[in-house]
Amino acid sequence: MITYILNALWPSLCISCDEPIDEPGLCRTCRGTLVPAADVSCSHCANVFLNLPGPSPNYRCGRCLLVPPKYHQCRAAYAYGGALRDAIVKWKNHPRPEVGNVLSRLMLSQLDAKSWSQRPHDTVVVPVPTSFRRSVKRGFNPAGQLARALARELDLECHPSVLTLKMHLQSSRGLTRGQRRHRVAQRFTASRVIATKNILLVDDVRTTGKTVNEASRALLRAGAARVDVAVLAAVPDQA
Repeated sequence: MITYILNALWPSLCISCDEPIDEPGLCRTCRGTLVPAADVSCSHCANVFLNLPGPSPNYRCGRCLLVPPKYHQCRAAYAYGGALRDAIVKWKNHPRPEVGNVLSRLMLSQLDAKSWSQRPHDTVVVPVPTSFRRSVKRGFNPAGQLARALARELDLECHPSVLTLKMHLQSSRGLTRGQRRHRVAQRFTASRVIATKNILLVDDVRTTGKTVNEASRALLRAGAARVDVAVLAAVPDQA
């Protein structure tokens, strides 16, 4: 009864369009815009290709065939766009814990759907770090919140301080693919506490894949046995 009264007085709002809904999450219309990435992305790097002729769970893109990434495998929960894009932008610019919780559940649901979230129990979850300036401005690290949620759900350790940025990175907004690659090259350092460990590297949005590749390179230099990557959303390929 109390819950009913509270919902009537302060209904939950869709995290994307702010329409009233019965419980925290996305409204039916916004949920309909979600595109699960598993069948429309490269099975190695998670680059999303919306023009694939049909579901292609074993598809491997030309870039991975020519120059394989440093990590073992990357998985994205959804293609970046529509209501999910709007929700992520709102979450990062106007942080609300309940939005992060919903996005974490959405991410987990897709990883679980393919049984990919079943990691060895000694796996360490590591978020891609954000700059100190951006962390202060936002009040949190989006990748860190997702990483902690994944670690709790999968009963794994989360080490948010393993990776650090060598210097402040300017915003990637408006940069070309080549400029993005240069922006993140050799910018990460990793603690050797993860030596011999299996790593699940977590980020919120994969744009070109360069960030998680360079972060994985740093983890492997520090002695990690293997690095896998999980991201909430991957930006569709524009080529």
